[in-house]
Amino acid sequence: MSQLLLGWHTFLAASTLLVNDWLLKDCCRSVLTGKISDFAGIYLLSLLVIGVVISICNRLGHKNQLKTRVLLALVILGAAFMLVKATRTGMNMYLDVNGLIVTAGRQVSALLSRRPLPRFQRSAGVVDQSDLLALVMLPLAYHTAIRRGVFS
Repeated sequence: MSQLLLGWHTFLAASTLLVNDWLLKDCCRSVLTGKISDFAGIYLLSLLVIGVVISICNRLGHKNQLKTRVLLALVILGAAFMLVKATRTGMNMYLDVNGLIVTAGRQVSALLSRRPLPRFQRSAGVVDQSDLLALVMLPLAYHTAIRRGVFS
């Protein structure tokens, strides 16, 4: 898994996502910054999913079914991405879960620093079918895994 996640491609995608989400979206939010997040994010998440599936399969002794299980996991990831990005119901579910995670993190931080506990804060999101263009990153991540030799 480390040969997959510790490469230059992962560093580039993570750097792009961090710079885009923490800097560019604050100073110059646009359609482009949204697309950059989608492309870099789905690529990174795909690599992580591939790494986790490989680790699980190796521990369980399912090495002969590795590629099939990785492909199935990527299809499921793509379907979930489509649900969130193309439907209001999927986006609302995502925003609720994301809001719970963010709020929980802020509450832990507040407890540790003895500040008042923050209330639930729901994130904002937009349903945009053009975000589905980022799904091209799924086969790219799979190809990256093949080139990095993680299936051998």
